[in-house]
Amino acid sequence: MKISTFIILLSSFCFSLQCSAKVHPSASDEEKAQSTADTSLIRNVLVIGDSIALGQGAKGTSTQCALTPDMHAPNKSFAALVANSYNAELMIIAKSGHGLVSNYNQFASPTMSSTIFENDTEILPTQDKAPELILIELGTNDFANFNPEPTFSQTYTKLLTILNKRYPNAEIVSLVGPMLHGDDAKNVTEATLRGIQNASPAVQKVTKFISLYSIEINKSDWGCSWHPNLGLHRKMAETILAR
Repeated sequence: MKISTFIILLSSFCFSLQCSAKVHPSASDEEKAQSTADTSLIRNVLVIGDSIALGQGAKGTSTQCALTPDMHAPNKSFAALVANSYNAELMIIAKSGHGLVSNYNQFASPTMSSTIFENDTEILPTQDKAPELILIELGTNDFANFNPEPTFSQTYTKLLTILNKRYPNAEIVSLVGPMLHGDDAKNVTEATLRGIQNASPAVQKVTKFISLYSIEINKSDWGCSWHPNLGLHRKMAETILAR
């Protein structure tokens, strides 16, 4: 099993894990998502996301617990489970509470797009670690309070274009997380799809959309502060691997 590298952009909303810290993803039969894919084709996985990708609150057994460090499970998140199934190295660029163009409750901090666009050469993996699979899990914080269109879809197209230009051989999977519902889920889905559709044919060819809120979710699947718990992370990973 390869060691996964978590590249976490620390902020006041992020749990205490050192930048570039190395951790082993879980490999237990119970917690490891299963994949029938050819694992030799994927050696590096890049995930761009938020608190969901970081596994925050995943150890919770109800929605009432706080997002404290002891409730986080980065090595059992959907991101870690997917990479582990491929025996691949995992690189995560994520900020809790941050969105692509708007942060949760619009708190003042650089968004994910500004962070990546302004520091892409420093933040994105170098070519010797070029990912064969890129998972983008953004939009939950953007659409939690209002609809940031058309800025979101326009910026999403730009992000896809940058990633495809830098890693032309990578498969890109655009994810909508499970925490939104109703009009918010509808709006983020439409905006994400619009961002893909407005990209070039080359980008569209390598990009797949997956709605994680459309999978079967029960009340028992939620952890602290309505974040996915360990069971839901396994469901999410299995859905991604079944693509």
